[in-house]
Amino acid sequence: MKLQDYFPYDAVILGLLQVYHGVGHDSFFINQPCILVKEHIVTTGETYFLFEYSDGKLIKSSMIKLIDTFYFNERVYLLTDLISGEIMLRNHILKNVKERCQWKLFDIDTFRDILFAKEEQYYGKRTYNYTDDELLELEDE
Repeated sequence: MKLQDYFPYDAVILGLLQVYHGVGHDSFFINQPCILVKEHIVTTGETYFLFEYSDGKLIKSSMIKLIDTFYFNERVYLLTDLISGEIMLRNHILKNVKERCQWKLFDIDTFRDILFAKEEQYYGKRTYNYTDDELLELEDE
């Protein structure tokens, strides 16, 4: 049973507003600035990067596995499992887009794209011609 089953909400309204809705059995569309994932879809069981902030400064970063998500009282909640085994519950107000993010969630692809874009800004455009096999060989060295 999903946690959302315990917290009823108007899925039609939030879906029409393109804010939050379920996608299939184990994924959720969450259109918020603090959740930076491909196509705004998070999936239970997937691994994500979680960055936590205080006064606009990064204070903690973690790799987490998403256990579940649910919407309740105009907030979206993410229940996550740290690789260390610690369970965390994070939330964000959906309607207040001006609120500074106290945490940000990234999928691996989005995080990689941001890192490459920042590297390109700093160093200029680079071309990488590595195959997957060559990258694996580099990791072994």
